[in-house]
Amino acid sequence: MTDSIEDIWKKGFTENGDLMPPEIDNLYNKKSNHIIDKFKRMFKINLIVLLLFSIGMLIYLIVDGREIIGFIMFLLFNLYVVIGKTQLDSLEKIDKNQDSYHFIKSFDHWLKNTISYNSKIARFFYPPTFLACVALVWFNDNTKNETLINFKNDPDVYMVMGLPVFWTLAVLAISLIIVYFSKHIYIWDFKLVYGRVMTKLDELIADMDDLRK
Repeated sequence: MTDSIEDIWKKGFTENGDLMPPEIDNLYNKKSNHIIDKFKRMFKINLIVLLLFSIGMLIYLIVDGREIIGFIMFLLFNLYVVIGKTQLDSLEKIDKNQDSYHFIKSFDHWLKNTISYNSKIARFFYPPTFLACVALVWFNDNTKNETLINFKNDPDVYMVMGLPVFWTLAVLAISLIIVYFSKHIYIWDFKLVYGRVMTKLDELIADMDDLRK
């Protein structure tokens, strides 16, 4: 009787230690490459979108006369792009000559380290980005859009140095909340974009671990 895939797998481990039979290794190697290639494509697209968005915002805000805010947002987004590109380059250094199990485990290790690092530095990205978005509304004198807040013409708003005091305190409070929850916000954001890939990765590793028992 022909052995099942699981039987072949287990025999391979019994005879060769941690080595998989070639046919099984090739099968899981294809699955591993598919998951990693999909993640890399999504990661690259995400970086390109951020780059294009930062350039577009910079051009728009320079034309609109708010170049300082434009340069701040441009620097913030491009710093994230540079970090992401560096991390993507480090992913390319994973040894592709490993067997499928150690190859996918190496990627899983890289992914967890990347998430851990980015979640720590998120507190330096999210609050400034939030403040820049607030500044886009507060310092827009070139629009008659009534949905934007116009403090200068409101006698009920207490102003100090051109800033609405109570609104400023509220914005600072929100910024502190963002700093405190930045790690959770980043992880939620990351899973929102790459959740399906992460689920498939966890399922593949769990399957391979189970067959190694």
